[in-house]
Amino acid sequence: MTRVAIIGAGMAGLALAQFLKGHCEVRLFDKSRGVGGRIATRYQDYYEFDHGAQYFTAKSKPFQTFLSPLIEEGLVAAWTPAMAQIDAGRIQEIVQWEDDAPHYVAVPRMNSLCKSLAESQTLHLQTRIASIRKTGTTWQLQDEASNAFDGFDWVVCTAPAAQTAALMPDQFAHHQILRSITMKPCHTLMLGFETPIDLPWQVARVVNSDISWMALNGNKPGRPQGVSMVIHSNNDWSDKHIDDDLRYVQQHLLSEAGQIIGADLTKANHIDLHRWRYAIAEKQPHKMLMDAENQLAAIGDWCVEGRVEGAFTSAAALFEKLQPLLHA
Repeated sequence: MTRVAIIGAGMAGLALAQFLKGHCEVRLFDKSRGVGGRIATRYQDYYEFDHGAQYFTAKSKPFQTFLSPLIEEGLVAAWTPAMAQIDAGRIQEIVQWEDDAPHYVAVPRMNSLCKSLAESQTLHLQTRIASIRKTGTTWQLQDEASNAFDGFDWVVCTAPAAQTAALMPDQFAHHQILRSITMKPCHTLMLGFETPIDLPWQVARVVNSDISWMALNGNKPGRPQGVSMVIHSNNDWSDKHIDDDLRYVQQHLLSEAGQIIGADLTKANHIDLHRWRYAIAEKQPHKMLMDAENQLAAIGDWCVEGRVEGAFTSAAALFEKLQPLLHA
Protein backbone atom coordinates (compact mmCIF):
# COMPACT_ATOMS: atom_id res chain seq x y z
CA MET A 1 0.00 0.00 0.00
CA THR A 2 1.18 3.54 -0.79
CA ARG A 3 2.62 5.31 2.26
CA VAL A 4 2.16 9.06 2.68
CA ALA A 5 3.87 11.29 5.25
CA ILE A 6 2.10 14.55 6.13
CA ILE A 7 4.15 17.15 7.96
CA GLY A 8 1.86 19.32 10.08
CA ALA A 9 -1.31 18.32 11.93
CA GLY A 10 -3.33 21.48 11.42
CA MET A 11 -6.51 21.71 9.38
CA ALA A 12 -4.79 21.14 6.03
CA GLY A 13 -2.89 18.06 7.15
CA LEU A 14 -5.78 16.50 9.03
CA ALA A 15 -8.27 17.16 6.21
CA LEU A 16 -5.92 15.52 3.73
CA ALA A 17 -5.49 12.57 6.07
CA GLN A 18 -9.28 12.21 6.18
CA PHE A 19 -9.49 12.26 2.38
CA LEU A 20 -6.73 9.66 2.08
CA LYS A 21 -8.29 7.24 4.56
CA GLY A 22 -8.82 3.89 2.84
CA HIS A 23 -6.63 4.86 -0.11
CA CYS A 24 -3.21 4.58 1.50
CA GLU A 25 -1.29 4.45 4.78
CA VAL A 26 -0.90 7.91 6.33
CA ARG A 27 1.35 9.18 9.10
CA LEU A 28 1.21 12.73 10.45
CA PHE A 29 4.15 14.53 12.06
CA ASP A 30 3.87 17.71 14.12
CA LYS A 31 6.39 19.66 16.19
CA SER A 32 3.80 20.64 18.81
CA ARG A 33 2.38 18.78 21.80
CA GLY A 34 -1.07 18.77 20.22
CA VAL A 35 -2.83 19.09 16.90
CA GLY A 36 -4.50 22.11 15.33
CA GLY A 37 -1.80 24.54 14.23
CA ARG A 38 -3.38 27.99 14.28
CA ILE A 39 -6.77 26.51 15.21
CA ALA A 40 -5.51 26.79 18.74
CA THR A 41 -6.71 27.20 22.32
CA ARG A 42 -4.68 28.19 25.35
CA TYR A 43 -5.76 27.51 28.95
CA GLN A 44 -4.81 29.34 32.14
CA ASP A 45 -6.60 28.90 35.47
CA TYR A 46 -10.26 29.81 34.82
CA TYR A 47 -9.55 31.29 31.40
CA GLU A 48 -9.58 29.89 27.89
CA PHE A 49 -8.37 31.71 24.79
CA ASP A 50 -8.91 30.75 21.16
CA HIS A 51 -5.73 32.63 20.35
CA GLY A 52 -5.37 31.62 16.70
CA ALA A 53 -8.28 31.29 14.28
CA GLN A 54 -11.26 33.07 15.81
CA TYR A 55 -13.97 31.48 13.66
CA PHE A 56 -14.48 30.03 10.19
CA THR A 57 -16.99 30.37 7.38
CA ALA A 58 -18.22 27.74 4.94
CA LYS A 59 -18.75 29.40 1.57
CA SER A 60 -18.01 26.38 -0.61
CA LYS A 61 -20.29 23.37 -1.01
CA PRO A 62 -17.53 20.80 -0.21
CA PHE A 63 -16.71 22.49 3.10
CA GLN A 64 -20.40 22.83 3.95
CA THR A 65 -20.82 19.10 3.32
CA PHE A 66 -17.74 18.35 5.45
CA LEU A 67 -19.08 20.43 8.34
CA SER A 68 -22.67 19.17 8.22
CA PRO A 69 -22.21 16.05 10.39
CA LEU A 70 -19.99 18.00 12.79
CA ILE A 71 -22.75 20.58 13.23
CA GLU A 72 -25.31 17.82 13.84
CA GLU A 73 -22.96 16.26 16.39
CA GLY A 74 -22.60 19.59 18.20
CA LEU A 75 -18.87 19.83 17.58
CA VAL A 76 -19.39 22.93 15.42
CA ALA A 77 -21.89 25.74 16.14
CA ALA A 78 -22.85 29.07 14.62
CA TRP A 79 -21.58 32.18 16.39
CA THR A 80 -23.66 35.37 16.16
CA PRO A 81 -22.21 37.96 18.54
CA ALA A 82 -22.83 41.68 18.52
CA MET A 83 -20.04 43.09 16.36
CA ALA A 84 -18.67 46.62 16.49
CA GLN A 85 -16.90 48.41 13.66
CA ILE A 86 -14.28 50.63 15.28
CA ASP A 87 -12.28 53.24 13.39
CA ALA A 88 -9.34 54.91 15.16
CA GLY A 89 -10.87 54.13 18.54
CA ARG A 90 -14.41 55.28 17.76
CA ILE A 91 -17.35 52.89 17.36
CA GLN A 92 -18.93 53.41 13.94
CA GLU A 93 -21.74 50.89 14.32
CA ILE A 94 -22.77 47.74 16.18
CA VAL A 95 -24.59 45.00 14.30
CA GLN A 96 -25.64 41.41 14.95
CA TRP A 97 -23.04 39.36 13.13
CA GLU A 98 -25.31 37.44 10.75
CA ASP A 99 -25.05 37.30 6.97
CA ASP A 100 -25.20 34.89 4.04
CA ALA A 101 -22.07 33.08 5.24
CA PRO A 102 -22.59 32.01 8.88
CA HIS A 103 -19.64 32.25 11.23
CA TYR A 104 -18.83 28.98 12.96
CA VAL A 105 -16.71 27.95 15.91
CA ALA A 106 -15.74 24.55 17.24
CA VAL A 107 -17.26 23.52 20.58
CA PRO A 108 -16.26 23.58 23.38
CA ARG A 109 -13.09 25.26 22.07
CA MET A 110 -11.50 25.87 18.67
CA ASN A 111 -8.91 23.11 18.94
CA SER A 112 -11.72 20.58 19.51
CA LEU A 113 -12.25 20.41 15.74
CA CYS A 114 -8.76 19.20 14.93
CA LYS A 115 -8.67 16.92 17.98
CA SER A 116 -11.76 15.19 16.59
CA LEU A 117 -10.25 14.83 13.12
CA ALA A 118 -7.07 13.38 14.60
CA GLU A 119 -8.72 10.63 16.63
CA SER A 120 -8.30 7.87 14.04
CA GLN A 121 -4.96 9.01 12.64
CA THR A 122 -1.41 7.81 13.25
CA LEU A 123 0.32 10.79 14.85
CA HIS A 124 3.89 11.60 15.80
CA LEU A 125 3.62 14.66 18.06
CA GLN A 126 6.54 16.68 19.44
CA THR A 127 8.41 15.51 16.36
CA ARG A 128 10.02 18.38 14.46
CA ILE A 129 11.06 17.12 11.04
CA ALA A 130 14.49 18.48 10.13
CA SER A 131 15.16 16.87 6.76
CA ILE A 132 13.60 14.94 3.88
CA ARG A 133 15.87 12.83 1.71
CA LYS A 134 15.60 10.09 -0.86
CA THR A 135 16.74 6.60 0.17
CA GLY A 136 16.46 4.25 -2.76
CA THR A 137 12.99 4.68 -4.25
CA THR A 138 11.30 6.15 -1.16
CA TRP A 139 11.58 9.19 1.08
CA GLN A 140 13.05 9.27 4.57
CA LEU A 141 12.12 11.87 7.19
CA GLN A 142 14.53 12.67 10.00
CA ASP A 143 13.65 14.69 13.09
CA GLU A 144 15.85 16.99 15.17
CA ALA A 145 16.75 14.11 17.47
CA SER A 146 18.07 12.17 14.43
CA ASN A 147 15.22 9.66 14.54
CA ALA A 148 14.54 8.35 11.04
CA PHE A 149 11.14 7.52 9.54
CA ASP A 150 11.58 5.51 6.35
CA GLY A 151 9.68 4.17 3.40
CA PHE A 152 7.32 6.96 2.31
CA ASP A 153 6.18 7.10 -1.29
CA TRP A 154 4.81 10.63 -0.95
CA VAL A 155 5.66 13.51 1.40
CA VAL A 156 3.26 16.42 1.87
CA CYS A 157 4.29 19.50 3.82
CA THR A 158 1.63 21.79 5.32
CA ALA A 159 3.96 24.26 7.06
CA PRO A 160 3.94 27.96 6.12
CA ALA A 161 5.61 28.74 2.80
CA ALA A 162 8.99 29.84 4.21
CA GLN A 163 9.26 26.78 6.46
CA THR A 164 8.18 24.49 3.64
CA ALA A 165 10.83 26.01 1.37
CA ALA A 166 13.51 25.39 4.00
CA LEU A 167 12.42 21.80 4.56
CA MET A 168 11.66 20.54 1.06
CA PRO A 169 14.57 18.80 -0.72
CA ASP A 170 16.22 20.46 -3.72
CA GLN A 171 14.32 18.12 -6.05
CA PHE A 172 11.00 19.83 -5.26
CA ALA A 173 9.85 21.54 -8.44
CA HIS A 174 8.15 24.53 -6.83
CA HIS A 175 10.86 26.23 -4.77
CA GLN A 176 10.63 29.38 -6.86
CA ILE A 177 6.92 29.73 -6.09
CA LEU A 178 7.53 29.11 -2.37
CA ARG A 179 10.20 31.81 -2.30
CA SER A 180 7.80 34.28 -3.91
CA ILE A 181 5.25 33.99 -1.08
CA THR A 182 5.49 36.51 1.75
CA MET A 183 3.64 35.85 4.98
CA LYS A 184 2.89 38.53 7.55
CA PRO A 185 2.87 37.95 11.31
CA CYS A 186 0.39 38.71 14.07
CA HIS A 187 0.65 39.14 17.83
CA THR A 188 -2.17 37.86 20.04
CA LEU A 189 -2.79 39.40 23.44
CA MET A 190 -4.78 37.29 25.93
CA LEU A 191 -6.43 38.89 28.95
CA GLY A 192 -8.35 37.26 31.79
CA PHE A 193 -10.57 39.19 34.22
CA GLU A 194 -12.31 38.21 37.46
CA THR A 195 -15.30 40.44 36.75
CA PRO A 196 -17.19 41.08 33.49
CA ILE A 197 -16.23 43.98 31.23
CA ASP A 198 -19.06 46.36 30.42
CA LEU A 199 -18.96 46.57 26.62
CA PRO A 200 -21.78 47.05 24.08
CA TRP A 201 -20.24 44.41 21.79
CA GLN A 202 -18.71 40.93 21.95
CA VAL A 203 -16.39 41.25 18.96
CA ALA A 204 -14.87 44.28 17.26
CA ARG A 205 -13.19 44.80 13.92
CA VAL A 206 -10.74 47.68 14.26
CA VAL A 207 -9.22 49.81 11.49
CA ASN A 208 -6.67 52.63 11.52
CA SER A 209 -5.10 51.18 14.64
CA ASP A 210 -2.31 48.82 15.63
CA ILE A 211 -5.14 46.53 16.78
CA SER A 212 -7.25 44.68 14.19
CA TRP A 213 -9.57 42.45 16.26
CA MET A 214 -10.97 42.17 19.79
CA ALA A 215 -13.26 39.42 21.09
CA LEU A 216 -14.74 38.17 24.33
CA ASN A 217 -13.92 34.49 24.09
CA GLY A 218 -16.57 33.45 26.62
CA ASN A 219 -19.32 34.68 24.28
CA LYS A 220 -18.71 31.74 21.96
CA PRO A 221 -21.01 28.69 22.26
CA GLY A 222 -20.04 26.19 24.94
CA ARG A 223 -17.33 28.30 26.55
CA PRO A 224 -16.77 28.61 30.30
CA GLN A 225 -17.98 31.72 32.09
CA GLY A 226 -14.53 33.18 32.81
CA VAL A 227 -14.01 36.61 31.21
CA SER A 228 -11.37 36.00 28.54
CA MET A 229 -10.48 38.60 25.92
CA VAL A 230 -8.49 37.90 22.75
CA ILE A 231 -6.85 40.80 20.91
CA HIS A 232 -5.08 40.53 17.55
CA SER A 233 -2.61 43.09 16.31
CA ASN A 234 -2.65 44.65 12.87
CA ASN A 235 -0.54 42.49 10.52
CA ASP A 236 1.40 45.45 9.15
CA TRP A 237 2.25 46.65 12.65
CA SER A 238 3.43 43.18 13.67
CA ASP A 239 5.53 42.94 10.52
CA LYS A 240 7.44 46.06 11.58
CA HIS A 241 7.84 44.83 15.16
CA ILE A 242 8.21 41.06 14.67
CA ASP A 243 11.58 40.85 16.44
CA ASP A 244 10.90 43.48 19.12
CA ASP A 245 11.10 42.52 22.76
CA LEU A 246 7.81 40.82 23.62
CA ARG A 247 7.48 42.90 26.79
CA TYR A 248 7.36 46.04 24.65
CA VAL A 249 4.84 44.46 22.27
CA GLN A 250 2.63 43.42 25.17
CA GLN A 251 2.68 46.86 26.79
CA HIS A 252 1.99 48.60 23.48
CA LEU A 253 -1.00 46.40 22.65
CA LEU A 254 -2.35 46.78 26.20
CA SER A 255 -2.18 50.54 25.80
CA GLU A 256 -3.75 50.56 22.32
CA ALA A 257 -6.59 48.23 23.31
CA GLY A 258 -7.15 50.10 26.57
CA GLN A 259 -7.59 53.38 24.70
CA ILE A 260 -10.15 51.75 22.40
CA ILE A 261 -12.37 50.46 25.20
CA GLY A 262 -11.58 53.15 27.77
CA ALA A 263 -10.14 50.88 30.45
CA ASP A 264 -6.81 50.16 32.12
CA LEU A 265 -6.15 46.66 30.78
CA THR A 266 -2.87 46.35 32.69
CA LYS A 267 -5.05 45.50 35.72
CA ALA A 268 -6.23 42.23 34.10
CA ASN A 269 -5.81 39.21 36.37
CA HIS A 270 -4.09 37.28 33.59
CA ILE A 271 -1.99 38.68 30.73
CA ASP A 272 -0.25 36.63 28.06
CA LEU A 273 1.10 37.18 24.55
CA HIS A 274 1.66 34.90 21.60
CA ARG A 275 3.57 35.70 18.41
CA TRP A 276 2.38 34.09 15.18
CA ARG A 277 5.35 34.60 12.86
CA TYR A 278 3.48 33.28 9.80
CA ALA A 279 -0.14 34.38 10.08
CA ILE A 280 -1.33 35.25 6.57
CA ALA A 281 0.07 35.22 3.04
CA GLU A 282 0.04 38.43 1.02
CA LYS A 283 -0.85 36.48 -2.12
CA GLN A 284 -2.14 32.98 -2.80
CA PRO A 285 -0.95 31.92 -6.26
CA HIS A 286 -2.05 28.27 -6.21
CA LYS A 287 -4.50 26.06 -4.31
CA MET A 288 -1.67 23.56 -3.80
CA LEU A 289 1.78 22.73 -5.13
CA MET A 290 2.29 19.16 -6.37
CA ASP A 291 5.44 17.67 -7.90
CA ALA A 292 4.17 14.37 -9.33
CA GLU A 293 7.56 13.31 -10.66
CA ASN A 294 9.25 13.46 -7.26
CA GLN A 295 6.06 12.66 -5.29
CA LEU A 296 6.25 15.74 -3.11
CA ALA A 297 3.56 18.32 -2.38
CA ALA A 298 2.80 21.41 -0.32
CA ILE A 299 -0.60 22.61 0.93
CA GLY A 300 -1.93 24.99 3.55
CA ASP A 301 -4.21 27.90 4.29
CA TRP A 302 -1.49 30.13 2.83
CA CYS A 303 -2.47 28.70 -0.57
CA VAL A 304 -6.12 29.85 -0.34
CA GLU A 305 -7.15 33.03 1.51
CA GLY A 306 -5.30 32.22 4.72
CA ARG A 307 -8.41 30.87 6.45
CA VAL A 308 -9.64 27.58 7.91
CA GLU A 309 -11.78 26.93 4.84
CA GLY A 310 -8.74 27.71 2.71
CA ALA A 311 -6.74 24.96 4.44
CA PHE A 312 -9.55 22.50 3.71
CA THR A 313 -9.81 23.67 0.09
CA SER A 314 -6.06 23.28 -0.41
CA ALA A 315 -6.17 19.71 0.95
CA ALA A 316 -9.15 18.86 -1.25
CA ALA A 317 -7.41 20.22 -4.35
CA LEU A 318 -4.35 18.06 -3.70
CA PHE A 319 -6.44 14.96 -3.03
CA GLU A 320 -8.23 15.43 -6.37
CA LYS A 321 -4.88 15.33 -8.18
CA LEU A 322 -3.31 12.72 -5.94
CA GLN A 323 -6.06 10.09 -5.78
CA PRO A 324 -5.62 8.73 -9.35
CA LEU A 325 -1.87 8.41 -8.80
CA LEU A 326 -2.28 6.30 -5.66
CA HIS A 327 -3.94 3.53 -7.67
CA ALA A 328 -1.90 3.83 -10.83
